[in-house]
Order: sequence, then structure tokens, then C-alpha cells
Amino acid sequence: ETAYLKANYPVEFMAALLSADAQRTDRVMIEIEECRQMGIEVLPPDINESLRHFTAIQKEKAIRFGLTAIKGIGDSSVQELIAVREAEGKFASIEDFARRLPAKILNKKLLESLAKSGALDSLGNRSTLVAHYDKIVEFAKACSDVSSDQTDLFDSLDTEDTAQIEFPTDSEASPIEHLQWEKETLGMYVSSHPLAGLKKFIKKKAHVISELTSKEVGKRVTLAGIVERVKKITTKKGDMMAIVFLEDPTGKMEVTLFPRTYSEAADYLEAPDTVLVIGGTLDLRAGQLQLRADAIKKASITRMISRAKEEGFFDEEEAKRGISMV
Repeated sequence: ETAYLKANYPVEFMAALLSADAQRTDRVMIEIEECRQMGIEVLPPDINESLRHFTAIQKEKAIRFGLTAIKGIGDSSVQELIAVREAEGKFASIEDFARRLPAKILNKKLLESLAKSGALDSLGNRSTLVAHYDKIVEFAKACSDVSSDQTDLFDSLDTEDTAQIEFPTDSEASPIEHLQWEKETLGMYVSSHPLAGLKKFIKKKAHVISELTSKEVGKRVTLAGIVERVKKITTKKGDMMAIVFLEDPTGKMEVTLFPRTYSEAADYLEAPDTVLVIGGTLDLRAGQLQLRADAIKKASITRMISRAKEEGFFDEEEAKRGISMV
């Protein structure tokens, strides 16, 4: 039955599968990659388009992230937000959004999560909204106060419907920062990936994970990638070490950092805009290739992209398309 549904209703089937596994980021990442292989585009959350869960958009052969997938937003708030939109129509601007959403759910945490995930991109610049979500809350409160005190209809129109939020002029956040916000609020990179476009450049400088096999076990290799997560361990002697889950543009691998190597890198293991360049010996445990690191240093993703472009090893098509790590 499931095979029939997947074959005949692929968009609806994958949307249901993603919704069922929404709380398991590892499964969602695998299923998003499967969607892309099936020619189904997975779109980020949108305040005017998203429902509670992953939603099939049959005409576009796409699936839209649901609002409940955004960390920091409760299901009751999502349901109320959708009810307001369905009752009064789509939000036309950030001011319209702030005026219409009930004060009891419009708080800084909700706005920060929505803005960082990209759900408010259709209403304003993401960097500006993230930097000044407090101004949106203040505006909403002012509108609420005016509305409750206002008795003259025409004064109400002047003060509420035409008022705008005055945002300071700020520098634009980098694409890397935008992706880090997505990772923070959605548990994964959606619109692209920090290493998208760098496969050729990294392959020129180091080994790539997808090409390593058991033939290299026992040999020294060098990997370059970003940290997916870190598992810290205390040894019997009381020293700290870690298992780092490293990903490059082709795959993922566990890397063991023993106490000495860990102490050298502890301060920047999870730093933003950072690629780790790790040298060590390839090992095979429980059928999985792993790296026992003995040397580690950091590099800037932004600088790496610039170098790759200068040397002609940056893939623009891959950068636009993004990559999915499974």
C-alpha cells in the first residue's frame, strides 16, 4: 500500500512521511535528500504559505516546511497564527503581521524564531528582522494600546493602518549567518549549505569523505569540513576528549579527538564560519570508517569561498543548488 502511494502520490506521500518524522532531524534530512532525488523541491517555512506540518504543493511538485518544525514556537501559537491568516487573509507586511497577531502570542521569542528560520522573508529583510524583532513587539503593543483607547474611526486609521516600523540601517548578515540561523531554528540547512560550491576546492586540498574506502584504513588522511555536532567525553583520568561528527560536501564521518588534540581545538570546535582541517589515521569500527585525529586547525568558510573563486575551483551551479548531507 505504501509503495502504491509513493509511486502514484509521491509529493503527498513524502509530505506525510516528513510530518511523521518531524521530531527526528536525522530522518528528516534523509527524507529531504530522497525528495530531491525524486525531483520534489523542499521549500523553507513561509508565514503566508505554511500550515502546521509539512504540506504538499502538487502544482509546483514541492513540499513546504510546516511552522511547527521551527524550534521555539509552540503548537498552540502556530494554530492561532494560521487561524488569523485564514480568517483575514495573508499578511501584507511586517506591520500588518504585528497589528493582527494577538498580543498574547506575539513575543520576542516567537519573532526571533520566525525571522531566523526565514518564515518572515516575504515580509521583510531577514537580517533586519532578526536584529530588531524587539521593535516589532513595541510596534504591536503601541497599536494595541491605540486601538483600545481610540474612539474616532479616522484617527484610528491614521495611527494604525498607515504607521510603519522605523528600522535602523544595519549591515546585511552574510549568507553563512543566514544558514546558521536556519540550522539553529530548523535543525538543518534548508535554503543551501555552507559548503555548497566547495567540493572541487576541498578535493584539491584534502581527501573527501565519499571517496574513502577500507583500502585506506591505517593510512594517514586529511579531511576538511564543518562540525555537525560534538559529543564530549570525560576519560577515566578526568581529561576531556570528544567525538566530532564532521561533514564535507560529500558525506559525514566520526572523528575522535583525544585529550591533547581536543584541548587544542576546544575553543573553536563549534565556532561560526569555521571549517576544520583535520589530519589523522583512518580506522574501521563496527563496519564504519572513522578518523583518529592527531592534528587540527581551523579555516574561515568565507575566506575558503574567496580562495576557491580566485583559483577557479568554485562551483556556482552547486552553490545555487545547495547540497544535502545524509
